[in-house]
Amino acid sequence: MVETASALADAEGLAAVTVRRLGDALGISTMSVYTHVNGRDDLLVLMADAACARMPRPGHGTAGWRTRVRRVAEANLALLLEHPWLLEIDDDRTAFGPGTIAKYDHELHALDPLDLADVARDAALTFVLDFVRGAARARRRDPGPRRCRRSGPAGRGGSRSTWATPTRWRSVWAARRGRR
Repeated sequence: MVETASALADAEGLAAVTVRRLGDALGISTMSVYTHVNGRDDLLVLMADAACARMPRPGHGTAGWRTRVRRVAEANLALLLEHPWLLEIDDDRTAFGPGTIAKYDHELHALDPLDLADVARDAALTFVLDFVRGAARARRRDPGPRRCRRSGPAGRGGSRSTWATPTRWRSVWAARRGRR
């Protein structure tokens, strides 16, 4: 089921992955799909985890940390370019799948030569992976709608050009420095 859904997403984009469409592709009723997954969101989490589980993991060997991190970045970029729909899945539960955990554990070991504390190691890897996601987004032929999570007026329907006037910026900076 997950493989069929992933193939649909690869061929037609994530919007094509619906429970009804998946049932049709599998030759079963829509309601039968629900005996395997609770809903589309759960299916997307499983798809993301399966993609991470299948991702080739280059060995680290005796390479230096820069080479290791570059390999991690290149492998992630290849994954995101092969399955661009992964960029559209925004569900915290994707971090808990066995494929995703194995991938992340392997990637953390790329930073072993640096002898970083756990939090610093996680932050460094997160920085690299976020950079790769940005690079993959920039390479998409059809980026689709971008969902921006902005706080402030621009995120509530206003535009930055009407909100971020010089007068408002001066008052924001003055408030940050403790002056009004």
